[in-house]
Amino acid sequence: MIKCTVSHIHETVKLGRNVTIVSDDISIGEGTEIGDNATIIAYEKLVIGKFCKIRSNARFKARSIEIGDFFYSNDNPRPLIIGGGGSDRPTARIKIGNRCVMHDSFINVFMPVTIGDDVGLSPSSDILTHGFWGSVLDGYSGKFGPVTIKSGTIIGYRAIIMPNVIIGEHANIGAGAIVTKDVPDFSVVAGVPAKVIAGPPDYPKKLSAKERKSMCWQLTMQYAGLLKDKIDRVKVESTSKIITITGQYENEDFSIEYTDGFFLVKQGWRVFAINVISKINWFGNDSAISDDLRDFLRHFGIRIFSRWFKSIPPKIKVRLEGDTE
Repeated sequence: MIKCTVSHIHETVKLGRNVTIVSDDISIGEGTEIGDNATIIAYEKLVIGKFCKIRSNARFKARSIEIGDFFYSNDNPRPLIIGGGGSDRPTARIKIGNRCVMHDSFINVFMPVTIGDDVGLSPSSDILTHGFWGSVLDGYSGKFGPVTIKSGTIIGYRAIIMPNVIIGEHANIGAGAIVTKDVPDFSVVAGVPAKVIAGPPDYPKKLSAKERKSMCWQLTMQYAGLLKDKIDRVKVESTSKIITITGQYENEDFSIEYTDGFFLVKQGWRVFAINVISKINWFGNDSAISDDLRDFLRHFGIRIFSRWFKSIPPKIKVRLEGDTE
């Protein structure tokens, strides 16, 4: 069910069964998918970007909800909840940037929540914007405040972000941490309450161009070994400067050439190129092989988005229900 006054929903949007979307103004971009039994209520405005995946059983409620492109939420035992107490108040607003991942978090929006680009919320990590119980007239505290998480940050497993906190860019919040104070840019925090345990100039480590290229070489060789677990008759050749991986998939010949921080992926008529050394960028036409390579790189924090990609499944004879096919 969709209930709205104004809507701009791209024709490629896919809605699962029993989906409910209610808002005065709805905009949903190209290629976005919303899973079964999801409920999204944004009283004033709902914006969901392109190529987003919102998991089944998600429950969103706020005055306004804005989600950027390539948002991803996978199924976990606990639902993904945005809302909670005060979700119909004028201050109940959430804005999420591009390429963010969150699976089964609880995000309270009594006060505004702002999340930048490339932010990950690990399973069971939560954000709170208010807390109270005993009467303030008897001297007990009632804490209310917005939460801001800046771009490039990862929130660890079962971490909790408390009200009135700003987390800086590219921060790393340790598993189980309870964050009660602002976190500086490029810092690692851990503990209860969370404290800074690493940061500039020692963290993150500054790699030379030679070290970056060496790491790319190692990753390419590791990927070649993984691809052999997925595709028959994969051939790997290397010289001092070039790694070449060849084979056939989906009845098409493919090749991957790596040299000096540059990947060139060919499958059939499609050619896809990735530069990971100077500034990560890409161009060309996606294919199953380029998708699989990008998914491998994603597991090392190297994220390249041109569309939602799907990994090639390993050669496992017996599969469980829900496994990738």
